[in-house]
Amino acid sequence: MREYTEDEIFASMGERNEEGVLVVGTRAQEGYRGILFTADNVLGYAEHAGTLPAGRACLTLAWRWRRELGLG
Repeated sequence: MREYTEDEIFASMGERNEEGVLVVGTRAQEGYRGILFTADNVLGYAEHAGTLPAGRACLTLAWRWRRELGLG
């Protein structure tokens, strides 16, 4: 079974879907570059009025447990 890279999987990702605008980072030559996993970015999106409660919880928990997740 072939394994795919993140670049291959997300290269054609759009900027909108039926739920609204996707926060995808900056457009690169072949797809998008992600957003840095920093306190300002993560908690800023978690605290944004347009972020739904489930997303808010996921972002907050990911930031809280970032070391255990191997993210920082």
